[in-house]
Amino acid sequence: PDGRYVAVTDARFTLFRLYDLSTCQDRAEGSDMIGRCRFLNLWPILDQRIPSFAGVSGVRFKGDNTMELYSGSRPDGVNLVRSHYLISAQGFSDPGYEYLGIGDSFASGEGAYQYKATTDVKNNKCHLSERAYPFLLAKELNFSQFNSVACSGAIIKDILTTNSNYIGQVHDGIKLKDRDIDNVYSNFVAGEIPQRKFIEKYQPKIVTMSVGGNDIGFGDKITRCLGTDTCYDTYEERLGAVNEVNTQFDRLVGVYNDVKSTGDPRAKVYVIGYPQVGDENGNCAANVHLNHGELAFTRQYISYLNSVVRTAADKAGVYYVDVENAFEGHKLCQTDSWNTAVNGLTAGNDIVNVPLVHGPIGNESFHPNALGHKLLEAEILKQTARLTAPMPMPDPTKKLQLLASDAEILQRPHSNKPVKNMWFYPGVKEGQANRSAPVMDSYNGKDLALKGSSPVQLVLTSDPVLLGEFTTDAKGNLDVSVTIPATVPSGFHTLHLYAKNIIDEDVDVYQTIFVGSNGDSGSCKVVPDSGQDADKDNIDDACDGLIDKAPVVIVTPPPAPTQPTKPTTRDIVRKLFVLLRRLFHAMIKHYFVRL
Repeated sequence: PDGRYVAVTDARFTLFRLYDLSTCQDRAEGSDMIGRCRFLNLWPILDQRIPSFAGVSGVRFKGDNTMELYSGSRPDGVNLVRSHYLISAQGFSDPGYEYLGIGDSFASGEGAYQYKATTDVKNNKCHLSERAYPFLLAKELNFSQFNSVACSGAIIKDILTTNSNYIGQVHDGIKLKDRDIDNVYSNFVAGEIPQRKFIEKYQPKIVTMSVGGNDIGFGDKITRCLGTDTCYDTYEERLGAVNEVNTQFDRLVGVYNDVKSTGDPRAKVYVIGYPQVGDENGNCAANVHLNHGELAFTRQYISYLNSVVRTAADKAGVYYVDVENAFEGHKLCQTDSWNTAVNGLTAGNDIVNVPLVHGPIGNESFHPNALGHKLLEAEILKQTARLTAPMPMPDPTKKLQLLASDAEILQRPHSNKPVKNMWFYPGVKEGQANRSAPVMDSYNGKDLALKGSSPVQLVLTSDPVLLGEFTTDAKGNLDVSVTIPATVPSGFHTLHLYAKNIIDEDVDVYQTIFVGSNGDSGSCKVVPDSGQDADKDNIDDACDGLIDKAPVVIVTPPPAPTQPTKPTTRDIVRKLFVLLRRLFHAMIKHYFVRL
């Protein structure tokens, strides 16, 4: 701040010096003063330590003893690769923040409950739990500076966007540029600003992250499978779902690189995969609602998603942590319900202790519970040598390996329907609509890359029902208002917007909704009640996320009847003595009264 030091680079990327202006010799005004000052030539230092070094840019001071910069290098001799570095004066180092957790619901602790109060309110449903593995890891490793800003529902955009108009995952309508940013930083408020901002601010030495599942609507896919039919049961449906994962590959590489370049270049970035949640060969409880084929598809889809995440991590040079089998022995349908690491279908109680008013099912459905996060913690510690495993080198040769047509996940009958580019879109409020009531929604042409002034169809499936035909405006935006016919059965359905994107490809913008009516009955609302309540918690087992052990009923036997006993001589003498004493007391009292 006192202006003593000046870092100098040139546009030809051949110079990098640090000048000490306190050593400058007095010169006449307008002369070459800087040429008369002592300097440290940093170029050869970086040239020795950075392979294929080709220059620096973006130099700035982070404090009295530390500089931040981007280096250029050409590892292949042609293409320029930029990397983020810190340079500290000898004897000094930027201590940084110890650990930060970022990501989606599998990192936030959705389903483990004990949410931070500010993340379980009407405008903020991040559901950040101190039972989640980021907090468990930090406590196990005795970190003094740690936190998590993971938020349920987070997509890649919620981590890396730099748009000043970003309104976050909360529902207060405040834009990033208008936030009380200091309050958000100091209180680690989740969901209000892009998660990368916390990395930029605190420069954590260790980052764990999970992201990607919400970008492909994984939760909605499981919800769709709660219907009475078998979901994703054709080759074309599954190929579309696989292609949707493939479209995230470059975006995943981008978010990993962004986290690396935004934070401390020495930081360790651990990308956590997704665990398997169910066993298709097991015995399922009343709260699972997925048949054998659907559980098999879920297993195959999670495995494929993890393979894409792993490849993207390898390409970016971050450490992939494979937790796919972390719940072995504790998956749904694999053990007693009270011993599972995953919630089953959970009634719509997104705000704890509030009845079904915030959605057809709880966000906790099919998410790891408290036991699940303990198992994730153990697996992460094991695979990362307690968060000390070094970062791999980026592998720019890594490419997405497309599935062969005979891959296990694609082994379903052909429907001969066209395969469209799928794009998950969380649209209709709370994911529910009533029959014979208006349903309104808006599609943002810019976010969805929809073609302007182009015809579209709105279709409801499983059994196709055309709800309406519309035309986007010149910018690709679309507002719709439709009525779901009374003939549509209650249950989970997929709402499709069939349209063209800006490069004239066919796209399927979809979302899962629950269609019901005001007359729907039963405590579970979205699935038939089972009529069972094994754990006696007054929640029907069909929508009880955790069917706990039945309470132990202690029955106290009635006392045995007593038989009259014959008085002994001692008993008779004792009673006679008591009577004589009472008579004596009465006589004395009578005598004194007469006196």
